[in-house]
Amino acid sequence: MTAQATPIQPTATADHVTWPADRFYWSIIEAPGFSRRGELPAGLLSDVQADIPDAEPIHAVCVSLGAANDRVSNEDRSPADAATALLVCAARVADLDALSPCVLSLTPASIPAEFAAQVDPASLNLLVGRFEPRPHRAARFRRHAVVAATVLLTTILLSVGFHRRAQHSTALAATARQARIDLATEIAPGKSPDSLPGVVAQLRAVADAATKQKPVTDASLSRAALLRSWPAGVPSKPQSLSITTARIMASVALDADPAAFLSAMRAPTGWKLAEPRLNASGSFTRLTLELHPDERSAP
Repeated sequence: MTAQATPIQPTATADHVTWPADRFYWSIIEAPGFSRRGELPAGLLSDVQADIPDAEPIHAVCVSLGAANDRVSNEDRSPADAATALLVCAARVADLDALSPCVLSLTPASIPAEFAAQVDPASLNLLVGRFEPRPHRAARFRRHAVVAATVLLTTILLSVGFHRRAQHSTALAATARQARIDLATEIAPGKSPDSLPGVVAQLRAVADAATKQKPVTDASLSRAALLRSWPAGVPSKPQSLSITTARIMASVALDADPAAFLSAMRAPTGWKLAEPRLNASGSFTRLTLELHPDERSAP
């Protein structure tokens, strides 16, 4: 660890000031786990302060040497060793306080040759931390203020949006409750809205029972089909007629031979004629016809 400095000469007043390397204190220190560029942490300042003969207060900045440090061979260097060496550049606090307020940066012109560090001198700007120029500090405060205002505005907008959504949900709930009350009043007069589920269950049971009932058969269609196929050219006296979805029963009295009637009788479309039953009594014959749906003609 080394350090050097020469007496400070009057300071220039330009916006960006560069001093020769011999006007600063220089040192290389070990700082495991620290590799950030900028102001040297207060905990490491004592390592540099010990090399200053007059022990004057100093302000220091640092930069990590990283892989540029050749003090450890490539074979022995571990990944953590590449970031443990820091190049420190320091100046007296009194000299920095004497700078003009218009100075925006103070950097060394070069790095001393004995440190053999491949570091850009412009990266060692000492006007950081409590010596940060007022314009830079004001600009940083403005950036922070803009970010804070943006976050605050976003929070307000989100809060307003959530509040309006909550109001909309409350209004929908009130509308649904009123509709429930109106429905209960309409279908169950005199009953409270809380009894509406029971009433709905009763109505649903009635509807289910209605759907389970067999549909009413329209006998007129079957009767019309039977009449179209009835042998009108053969004398006959219809006695009875019964029509259901599964069967047509017809009873007819004949004065003549039933063979003529049976040969002229044709089953309507969609029906098939079963074996007729005959009952002879005196001079007339009672004929019973039975027809069933023809499954072969079903769609």
